[in-house]
Amino acid sequence: MPVKRNGKLPKGIIERHARNCSITKGGQKCSAGEVCKGPTYQAQVRDRRTGRRERKSFATVQEAKDWRTETLLAIRRREHQTEAQLSLRAAWEDWYAGATASPPTVRPRRSAQPFKPSVLRGYEMHMRTHVLPELGGRRLREITRVDLARLAERLQGEGLAPGTIANAIMPLRALYRRAVNLGLVRVNPTTGLDLPGGAVNPRERAASPEEARELLSALPEDVRVVFATAFYAGLRVGEIQALRWQDVNLADGTIHVRRAWDEREGAIEPKSNAGRRRVPIIGLLRD
Repeated sequence: MPVKRNGKLPKGIIERHARNCSITKGGQKCSAGEVCKGPTYQAQVRDRRTGRRERKSFATVQEAKDWRTETLLAIRRREHQTEAQLSLRAAWEDWYAGATASPPTVRPRRSAQPFKPSVLRGYEMHMRTHVLPELGGRRLREITRVDLARLAERLQGEGLAPGTIANAIMPLRALYRRAVNLGLVRVNPTTGLDLPGGAVNPRERAASPEEARELLSALPEDVRVVFATAFYAGLRVGEIQALRWQDVNLADGTIHVRRAWDEREGAIEPKSNAGRRRVPIIGLLRD
């Protein structure tokens, strides 16, 4: 419920508490931790041209003030879409701008690290190629699981592999997770989405030590160490490309994995904190 603060809050912002909070009944102190989670701050704007009002709540006064300022500016420029009007294309452009900002404001779920540049390039390509031409003009709130299932069926009918279809849907999963978190939509249409499956592949297996030695012995000496590092240390291609001599310590027998490599960006941070690690150099690799 709204609570008046005698002009202490910026214009267009009100403080809100739970209905049963003591402060909404004339008390001087919030019942935080009891019946109220503490105050939130609701910013309000009005488009004088259309008469439409929009409200949005935030955890802090500053966030509410920033949103109100940005929204009023967009209204004056006639660039503002209300959340109910927000299109998938506009939502995607906002998501992508946040993910590619410096520093990025949109990051992978459960990770403090930014999205890898190659992941963002893939997301953008799939959205522009497979998703936005069909659904970009639709309102974000109106797109359903049925719409996405039909999109997947159409892509399958065009001959796309199951993995490609899954990759086309992946940016939508990231987009809608954020939209739910921000309160832009109530339902995530990617949840429970059943995508076309592929043929069952035989289980992959690791090469035996004898097979590994035979494969490596067939390689030219100048590249043998690269493949041996992949075989015996388990490093990914990008991690091997980003290695420096100071990352290899033969004295204590370890490789320090600190960076990865992107074909366009060069050296980048690992995808997660687990990507930074120390790997033992076994005898075969040392030789």
